[in-house]
Amino acid sequence: MNEEGEREKSEETICRRISGAESARSVAVSILATRGEGKNPVDFTIESGLKNPQNGYLVFNKKKDAMRKSDFYLIEFTLDDDSGLGLRFEPNPVDAFWVAMGDNVSPPHCPQSASYDSTVYVVSDPASGDKLIVRNDDDVLQFFRFSLGFVDSTGAQHRFDPIAQNQNGGIGNAY
Repeated sequence: MNEEGEREKSEETICRRISGAESARSVAVSILATRGEGKNPVDFTIESGLKNPQNGYLVFNKKKDAMRKSDFYLIEFTLDDDSGLGLRFEPNPVDAFWVAMGDNVSPPHCPQSASYDSTVYVVSDPASGDKLIVRNDDDVLQFFRFSLGFVDSTGAQHRFDPIAQNQNGGIGNAY
C-alpha cells in the first residue's frame, strides 16, 4: 500500500473508532473563503449552529446540549472555497490546527505559531483537504482561540483565527 493509501486507511480507522463512541457529539462548522481585498488575499467567515450571533464566537455548552461531563464534541470543519485560490486545509494536522487556551474571563491572544492542547486537538485531516475534524473535551469553563491553517494551489499559507468558549462546568457524569 502506498503512503497516501496508508494515511487514508488510518484516517478512516480513527474516524470510525471515534464516531462510533457513544460519548461523541458531532457538530458542523462551515468555513467560507472568498477573495480578499487589500493586504489579505482571503476573507474567511464561519457558519455554525454553535455561533453566538452577538460576538461570533463558537460556544460549546454540554448542559444545553444534554451531554454528560465525560462526553466530548467532534467538530467537523468543512471548507467552502470561493476564493479562486484553490485552498485546502494544511495536509499536516500540526499545521492545520493551532490552539491557545485562556481563562473563563476573556479570550487569549491568537496563536502565532504552532501550539497545542490535550483537550482540543485534531483527530482527522482527510487527504481531500476540504475537511478537518477536531475533538473538544469541553472540560472547564474557558475561552480559547484557534488558528486554522490553509494552503493554496501555489503553496502559499493562509490562516483564519476564530474564538470559541467552553461553557461546561458540570459535575461527574451528570447533565
